[in-house]
Amino acid sequence: MANKLNGFLDNVLGGVLNPKGNLGDFQHAARLFTDDYFRLAPKTKFLYHVVFNINPNVKTLGAGYDKIELNMLVKSAELPKFSMETSVVNQYNRKRIVTTKINYDPIQIAFHDDNNNTTTDMWKAYYKYMFADGNYQGVGFSEDTSGNPQGFNSAYSLNPYDQYSGAYGLDYNTAGSKKRFFTSIQISQLSRHRHFTYTLINPVINSWSHSDVNASAAAETAESQMSVSYEAVLYHNPGTIKPDTPAGFAERHYDKQFSPITPAGGGSATLFGAGGVVDGVANIFDLIGSGRAFTSVGGFLEAVVTGANTMKNFKQLNSSGLRSEAAGIISRGLQTNVSVSGLTDTTFPKASIETPVEAGINTNLIANKGSTAGNNVSEQELEITSSIKKLDDFTVSTVYKSEYINEYGVSDINAIKTSYDSLSENSKQTFRDLAVQTIKQELRTK
Repeated sequence: MANKLNGFLDNVLGGVLNPKGNLGDFQHAARLFTDDYFRLAPKTKFLYHVVFNINPNVKTLGAGYDKIELNMLVKSAELPKFSMETSVVNQYNRKRIVTTKINYDPIQIAFHDDNNNTTTDMWKAYYKYMFADGNYQGVGFSEDTSGNPQGFNSAYSLNPYDQYSGAYGLDYNTAGSKKRFFTSIQISQLSRHRHFTYTLINPVINSWSHSDVNASAAAETAESQMSVSYEAVLYHNPGTIKPDTPAGFAERHYDKQFSPITPAGGGSATLFGAGGVVDGVANIFDLIGSGRAFTSVGGFLEAVVTGANTMKNFKQLNSSGLRSEAAGIISRGLQTNVSVSGLTDTTFPKASIETPVEAGINTNLIANKGSTAGNNVSEQELEITSSIKKLDDFTVSTVYKSEYINEYGVSDINAIKTSYDSLSENSKQTFRDLAVQTIKQELRTK
């Protein structure tokens, strides 16, 4: 008895002093970037939107480019750069470094040189707006009416003032107004349905370079380069992309039809899968709770179509399909026949345990013996977490909503969700079980 008690105490002490044992899981390396829907994950460079805010007076010059399409033809853009000047001073014979000046360093913006000449027309408008040279009539490939050769303009003859007394070079009085061509340039980084915007104040073009032509560059496309200086930078972090959306974003040449894997686009005849029943109910709940279903025709139609597709997918559910879903979730949660530090044929849970609900799921997964090997860790973690959220949304919109209305007589969606969020985990699990039982009962009656 004493030996057994000593062994028990040794295990307790070891669990306290060495909780990971001889093998730690992946959480210490992955949690930084994956927690809270990838909140701290690095942004990607290819998701961006640039807006050129141009002085309305430029319209009088007959600029032929589309401003929204111009925004979409930015191939690359540097974000603002700063350099500070400092000085070392003596303070009672102690060295002190003080900042004396800030410099806003120029940035480079590259454009696609499109077949419609949209980006070149923007530069041409700037050229005509700022410089008198750009306002002279272009010439063609034949003699003009005065017999001058092709590619010739009398304003640039050897003695132009014999025939012409106009201006050349930078000339505000002739070529444009005293206002800036650009009022600002806004560069927005896009991530997780949000945008973060850098606004360059009073930008001016330092240089513009057209692309080259090259008979051997068959795999390359033409581009134009622009260097821009600016007077200051403003930061804008409004949160979600809508309703505060960068100008022109998703307005032109943008696929606005719903994806077939979403509930509004058709969805799938699954319970927890992408576009499945739980996903559809969650989307309807979000449309109603946010008010989008009642504030616009598009939101209302989305809610109606989502509801119809969700009902269709629900009617197509069957017991064999549900069993397959459950088996798939369970099998992806385990990994067997793994040799790590000499430990073979050992089962390791693959989902991170963040809440009591996920802990319960992982316990069930470990107990299951029909596992498979070599599955992706992050996919399973996302699937488990996503399923819990979808199940909560389904529970709130069904059994808990009925319970709340019966008890308080209030049907406000936001109040119901707030009340559910304040419940203990044990209470939430009770309602989740009731929601699952409701689904099972509906399937039995089919």
